[in-house]
Amino acid sequence: MNRAFQVISETFALLGAAASAAAAVEARRTPSAAVLNRLGISEAAFRNVHV
Repeated sequence: MNRAFQVISETFALLGAAASAAAAVEARRTPSAAVLNRLGISEAAFRNVHV
């Protein structure tokens, strides 16, 4: 039961980080280092993305 809660908790944390990153990009800002880190994206790699 504890493991199931941990997986669900991590899933919601990842979804929250993704939503936060998307909102920052939409506002033409760089997401925080903590959000990028949670998503497994380095700040340097994010800076190299051009859309």
